[in-house]
Amino acid sequence: MAILLNNRLQVAIFGQSHGRAIGVTVCGLPSGIGIDNDFIGNRLDARKAKATAYSTSRLEEDKFEILAGVYKNKTTGEPLTAICYNKDVKSQDYQEINAYYRPSHADFTAEARYNGYSDPRGGGHFSGRLTAPMVFVGAIAELALAKYGVKIYSHIKKIKDIIDKDIEKASITELEAIACNQLPVIDTAIVPALDNLFTQYQQGQDSLGGVVETIAKNVQAGIGGTHAQSLESRLASTMFAIPAVKGVEFGLGFGYADSSGKFANDQLTVKDKKVCTLSNNDGGIVGGIASGEDIVLRTAFKSAASIAAAQQSVRRDTKEVAVIEIKGRHDVCIVPRAVPVVNGLVALTLLDAYLEAYGYAKF
Repeated sequence: MAILLNNRLQVAIFGQSHGRAIGVTVCGLPSGIGIDNDFIGNRLDARKAKATAYSTSRLEEDKFEILAGVYKNKTTGEPLTAICYNKDVKSQDYQEINAYYRPSHADFTAEARYNGYSDPRGGGHFSGRLTAPMVFVGAIAELALAKYGVKIYSHIKKIKDIIDKDIEKASITELEAIACNQLPVIDTAIVPALDNLFTQYQQGQDSLGGVVETIAKNVQAGIGGTHAQSLESRLASTMFAIPAVKGVEFGLGFGYADSSGKFANDQLTVKDKKVCTLSNNDGGIVGGIASGEDIVLRTAFKSAASIAAAQQSVRRDTKEVAVIEIKGRHDVCIVPRAVPVVNGLVALTLLDAYLEAYGYAKF
């Protein structure tokens, strides 16, 4: 069982990629959150593999069954547990490759950490399959945050040299549209170029990484904390719980390294009797605490590790160097399916911060 959060909310996911089921247990959810099954289903559908050029041909239903913590479609305040059964499993695809450490997978590190007892099939607990329960609980967090007026939107910002437009300049109509699109981008004109790119890399037995950009609107000033409890620390921690995430930045992010204070400082003003800023280079968080501006973050994903091309590896038993070819069903690019995962975990982290600030008073 892996811990996602351990603060006002305690969230743990369980299961393996080719085990009987995967699931999640959440302690600390307020009572009375409405469970909108259609909304949760839409978020899960956005993560599911489909008949596209970028995703695996493993087609799971991703139907979650709530075992406890909900009565008459409302959370009870007691621990919520939900499971999803794995149905499209082909463990035989991994029988041959399990004799080797797959490049850029957790095979070697998992063996070192768990003394050789971790489940190697399909990546076991390290698989992207475990992002399904993240999306499930993240959708519930989104429903809860609606009480505060908080809305979260994520989209594909960049894959190779194809870049989508700035999310901060998007209209609410555009943001609402990307929240339910199969390929979540603001400018739909780039979709054909992405499809061509995915096909090219699939045919070349290669894979791609990319960047997901997220904006959280209407987050109240004062939410957050300092040091390890800062909003950036907590958001980054949950982002790195997603397999294949290798970088997180807020606002201008790494652009600060090439900027000056005159350019980058967010100067202050007053609008509608509220203090606000003329720019948002800090990405809505200053000193680890929400400023009241939009929270903007970008999450970088490495290229999918499983590729069909020949690669050098090492045998588990003899430690001899060998050349391997990974067979089976794999994503060419995980970024499109990662969008709802990022969105959900941002929601989960913000809900945790709101509960820390207000307890259960507003539910």
